[in-house]
Amino acid sequence: MDDITVTVERSTFPLTRFFLTVGLGDYELRPGELKKITLPESGEYEIIASSYWIKKKVNVALANNSVIKVKHGIPDAFYLLGIPVIIILSVLTFFEFVGTGVMLTALLVYFLPLLYITFLKKDNYFKILTE
Repeated sequence: MDDITVTVERSTFPLTRFFLTVGLGDYELRPGELKKITLPESGEYEIIASSYWIKKKVNVALANNSVIKVKHGIPDAFYLLGIPVIIILSVLTFFEFVGTGVMLTALLVYFLPLLYITFLKKDNYFKILTE
């Protein structure tokens, strides 16, 4: 059998170290990285995505030129919109244009979904899709 090439694509957020095991190979992916890996043959492979204390396993069929997409359970837009809002509110709170209650409410609205998916819904932390 011929070797096959598989493309692994990772979402940008969260900005943490991320590890992927495909078959017997271990790979580290940085945020937004696209990596090509070589596997011995087409077939069913166990894919394990892990980051610190969170791990997800799935079995998928891979063929030549397959694409594995690993995404975070919370979309990147959540981070791209949430972080600037928190920074702006922090500055406004520092200069006393906004009360601390508004800032604390914004922090809760931002962090509660992150805490929920990280600690209570660990199985939804990673989405592993194949094309």
